[in-house]
Amino acid sequence: MLPRGAPRPPVAKLGKVEDRIRSELPGLDALIEPDSASVAVRRLNRAEYNNTVRDLFGFDLRPADRFPPDDPEYGLDNVAASLSLSSALMEQYLSSAERQVRRALFGPQRLQRTVVRHQPPHRAARGTEP
Repeated sequence: MLPRGAPRPPVAKLGKVEDRIRSELPGLDALIEPDSASVAVRRLNRAEYNNTVRDLFGFDLRPADRFPPDDPEYGLDNVAASLSLSSALMEQYLSSAERQVRRALFGPQRLQRTVVRHQPPHRAARGTEP
């Protein structure tokens, strides 16, 4: 950025600077040494998942509380190497996502009134015959 009050350079000079930058940039990638350290892909832990759902949808149902506990590594539960994703956990993530989206689109499900009757089995009193 030019200092306040400084005259703007002529357009021809700006074009030369732009051309120089464009010609130098492709060669800079070749100078960078590749980093051999691998980066582990990680999933969200339970607390991060609950917070993300709360922030995205605006309601706090804490869906990840139904997930199995995260295995801590070195006392932390957000180490990428310990946050594996089994097929059973993936199914729980998908069903949880369906519930959250359904609730966000259609609101909370209303509970249906149910009547449950418990009828004890008929017994004859001792010493009497039916």
